[in-house]
Amino acid sequence: MSTLRHSDSTTGATTQTPRPLDSTEPPGPSVQSILSGETRRVPAALRETRNDYLNDPPVELQPERYFSSEFYRLENDKVWNRTWQCVCRAEEIPNVGDHVVYEIADYSLIVVRSAVAEIKAFHNVCLHRGRILRETGGHVANFRCKFHGFAWRLDGTLSFVPCRWDFPNLREEDYSLPEARVGVWGGFVFINMDPGAVSLEEYLGEIPEHFLQWNFESRYIAAHVGLLVRANWKVALEASLEAMHVLATHPQVLSYMGDANAQYDARKDHFGKTVELGSFWLRTIE
Repeated sequence: MSTLRHSDSTTGATTQTPRPLDSTEPPGPSVQSILSGETRRVPAALRETRNDYLNDPPVELQPERYFSSEFYRLENDKVWNRTWQCVCRAEEIPNVGDHVVYEIADYSLIVVRSAVAEIKAFHNVCLHRGRILRETGGHVANFRCKFHGFAWRLDGTLSFVPCRWDFPNLREEDYSLPEARVGVWGGFVFINMDPGAVSLEEYLGEIPEHFLQWNFESRYIAAHVGLLVRANWKVALEASLEAMHVLATHPQVLSYMGDANAQYDARKDHFGKTVELGSFWLRTIE
């Protein structure tokens, strides 16, 4: 089935009428055919097409991946502590001592402007009794545990030990806060808890080139919207990637945005691309 769209001249509302569609009949011109008729310069990233899975045999997806507690633990062990992930924008921590707390799965990290030209990330835990160091982001001169008062400098080195005489064998150089790796691209701050991971530059691959014309370095956060979804993260992510959801969920945008006519580039590395025409935006996922 496909749909015909009609606009009500009185209300401006758009309605949809189902119509039979032969399986060999495309629902409309492809994204690339539309771009070929564009009179303005089209960004090179939008002209690329790639689908590494197109000729692969079908794979049966196991539903347990979306609700199994065992699979959830595997994701914690194999994904979140090994992959580069965006934690904030650099302008969110402009001054030395500014920091955010980033939490993912069972992990909590402090991402701090440790020097004018340096951002560091530390595991958010006191090395004495394991209490969390920072509940929220903000601005501090050091990281001081609220339980016994152990403190660390912004560079992660131990700066204060209460009742120092009771710890004769403690060497300050052995008690720096454990670090995660940090990388910055386009004003976005990324962390990776795996010391053996590839660099952020290698991980991003072609993404910086794809987004050259958007100049993210000069952008800023105008608003932040958060939504709590009581489901495995893949449920929300994968559902929103299907452009056809616009037909039912966002019909108000159909007058200026492509509906089900989208291009999906599925790759066997760690990112893919969806191109939806109308608003001419490019979405890249990890």
